[in-house]
Amino acid sequence: MSYEEQALQYVVPASGAEESEPNIPNGFKMTEVGLLPQDWDVKSLSQLGSFKNGINKSSEDFGYGHPFLNLMDVFGVPSFKREIEHLDLVNSSKAERELFTLCSGDVLFVRSSVKPSGVGLTTLIPEDLPYVSA
Repeated sequence: MSYEEQALQYVVPASGAEESEPNIPNGFKMTEVGLLPQDWDVKSLSQLGSFKNGINKSSEDFGYGHPFLNLMDVFGVPSFKREIEHLDLVNSSKAERELFTLCSGDVLFVRSSVKPSGVGLTTLIPEDLPYVSA
């Protein structure tokens, strides 16, 4: 039985019915965010990693230099798979490249967007991308 099917078995008393303990399927638990598998923990994002903005440069610094992953490369793409040779370029120092290099397991997310539906979209970086900045 799938997680969704098991979660649907969670029974909330009907209106006017006597309050009782919810029927929580085996292997699940009730948490502050709802029904979750027993072995999952609830954590805030700040407990799982650190946040930082991407590289910030003037428009004159783009178009030459080193590979740069921009919003259009990842917008609506769950996992980055594009060839590095096709990325845009940015003029960046060695220190900037080291600070903003993308590593396996990094998760990029859209903080603001022209389209409200774009805010919060994420992209996983599945492998190290040496000296590719974001």
